Amino acid sequence: MAETRNNTASCSPGVEITEDGDSKPQLTLDGPIMPNENSDALFPHEILHHDHYNGVTIHLERCTEEHEFLSEPTVFESKLKAALEEWKKEGKKGIWMYCPVQNSDLVPVATSLGFDFHMVHEKNILILSQWLPENTANRLPMGPTHQVGVGCLVLCPWDRSQMLVVKEKTGPAAAYGLWKMPTGLSDPGEDVHLAAARELLEETGLVANFEGIAILRQAHSSRSGTRASSDLFFVCQMELKLPEGFDQSSSTSTENLFKACPDEIAAIQWMPVEEYCSQDRWQTTPVYLEMNRAILKASQMQQKDSSTFLFDHQTLPLGFGMDSAATNTLYYKKSNL
Repeated sequence: MAETRNNTASCSPGVEITEDGDSKPQLTLDGPIMPNENSDALFPHEILHHDHYNGVTIHLERCTEEHEFLSEPTVFESKLKAALEEWKKEGKKGIWMYCPVQNSDLVPVATSLGFDFHMVHEKNILILSQWLPENTANRLPMGPTHQVGVGCLVLCPWDRSQMLVVKEKTGPAAAYGLWKMPTGLSDPGEDVHLAAARELLEETGLVANFEGIAILRQAHSSRSGTRASSDLFFVCQMELKLPEGFDQSSSTSTENLFKACPDEIAAIQWMPVEEYCSQDRWQTTPVYLEMNRAILKASQMQQKDSSTFLFDHQTLPLGFGMDSAATNTLYYKKSNL
């Protein structure tokens, strides 16, 4: 997922530099942020987060039974209205509110005071937002606009001119009788290379290592009401890890190699790459013709024991003195190293 609008006005939802929950100033990449005593007195300090874009987040999911205003919408409305007035005077910009499902009775209160729906957090928390400055356009980042998909290009270990293909039980490909790569969507917080390995295992029972990205497609939906307005699709070349003692000359061993997902996959087989690329359905779409050229090139390069045209990956610590578990993954062309 991605956010496409200018995010210099307020911290995007769910992205916090620190979260200390006590009365000390919160440290950010830009230095300490000093809460204002007037506005913050209206809500407990442990549920407020002041970000380094001059915004404030109200975390209702952090409240406990001791916070009685949650059970009294009129009291909550009074506090929220007063806080918004103070934050306007202080020059605050983006105001975020995290509202868990158990406090959904407070949503009408928030919307009546100018909050808009922004997104639903994966933990069933509604995130609302409000842009306070009246003389400037809203510069808060949009909610998620992209989904990330992966396709698994698995070339046969003993014949690189063939690739792994599946027939699905449902969906557009099934309707057209297409043989296709195993494909799927990445989970929240999942890197592309890990998503490809997981999807391959789930659909076919095969274990493979990520070799690189052969091609990337970006698409934008023209249909209203779709879940995501844009799509990023990564064709990932995977190197199959054969089980110990596997005999490629044995038809029984080859058949037992595949374990089709019973809910999704109707059939699995090896298919010549050229035959895959020549399926009738592909011939009417310039996009897939070009993608298939990249797949054919991958097969040809592998037959020459070369993979320098692929984009490899490297996962590194983010740094900035943050939690050592915070990492980013870079994808780069192998031939550039």
